[in-house]
Amino acid sequence: MPTLAETADALVLTCRSSRLDAAAVEEARDHAIPSSGRIVVLDVQTVHNLVSGSLLPEEEPFVPLLNLRAALAAAGRRLVLAHVSAEVAEVLATTRLDRVLETAPDVAAAVTSADPPGYSHTQWAPLCLILYGFAIWTIGVYWFAPPFPGALIGMGLLAGLFALLGSAFQFLRVEDRGDRLDVRFGPLPLFRTTVRYVDIESVDVGRTLIIESWGVHLSVRGGWVWNLWGRDCVVVRHRRTTLRIGTDDSRNLARFLESKIAARPPLG
Repeated sequence: MPTLAETADALVLTCRSSRLDAAAVEEARDHAIPSSGRIVVLDVQTVHNLVSGSLLPEEEPFVPLLNLRAALAAAGRRLVLAHVSAEVAEVLATTRLDRVLETAPDVAAAVTSADPPGYSHTQWAPLCLILYGFAIWTIGVYWFAPPFPGALIGMGLLAGLFALLGSAFQFLRVEDRGDRLDVRFGPLPLFRTTVRYVDIESVDVGRTLIIESWGVHLSVRGGWVWNLWGRDCVVVRHRRTTLRIGTDDSRNLARFLESKIAARPPLG
């Protein structure tokens, strides 16, 4: 059975807090063997069982998982979870740090069964700031306008709606999920859709119309528009409808989807 050093190029420890300590991440990498391009994430108890606390001094803070997604993707590394504690699993579930792989009773099983996403891209945009601005403006209107019946409830609901949408439209994440493409806005998970690769008929790089704007809505050309910012998009035609995915990485996404179409076995 492979040892931990043979299956990982960095051992990233976890803690019970949500604070990222970049220095501790580098410390863990310095003590690991660069070989396979994998990062194994273990909880505190398993780390003590495997390495008896020798990897990092006890006074060093353990490294939480928050905000590591970008660093892992940039390094082309995969995230493998083994013996993940309930606390760590909760952090992963609430932050959607990466594709959460099933936990395994031993490191070797987790490493050999883990496949990284073939495509993952997150686009951030200031749309949420506009929505938050509307929420503040609504409160200001109520504060300075003459009172009228129902104003407090109406303005409060409207401000709450803008704030809720602002929390839901901070980023748009497009990610490979094995047999399907996952498209979702976040961090508040109000809007999410998936497209199975076997259902995709064609893929093109395109542009949204000015009147199609941003958000999630029907397109005047048929189908749906999921767009956070800008006008570049990938037009995905599948069995049910057409999905226009707004993205600042349109060419790479289109190439990835085309590779999925080409890899499908011929019908019949």
